[in-house]
Amino acid sequence: MTNPISRFILNLIGNLQGYGGCECCGDRWSWKEGHTVMDSEHTGTFFFCRECFWSQSYDKLMTLTRIKVKKRGDDLCRQKEILRAYRKALWARR
Repeated sequence: MTNPISRFILNLIGNLQGYGGCECCGDRWSWKEGHTVMDSEHTGTFFFCRECFWSQSYDKLMTLTRIKVKKRGDDLCRQKEILRAYRKALWARR
């Protein structure tokens, strides 16, 4: 676990470098590993860091996933594909 000051500095540096971050905790991908969910045969998405993916509730992560998918602006078919993949991955972690 990273202390709050180190975490703030790491996130600030990542933000200045243009990195995105976890949709749950906001930590930047420059220093935190994402959890990839394969949403089709050849593509995967990562909205959450490993820590959040394994520790947060199903309902919270699915709500954040729905918001993120809507913001991305994909067509409806692609949105359903991504949501289906996340639903399946989140249920499988039990």
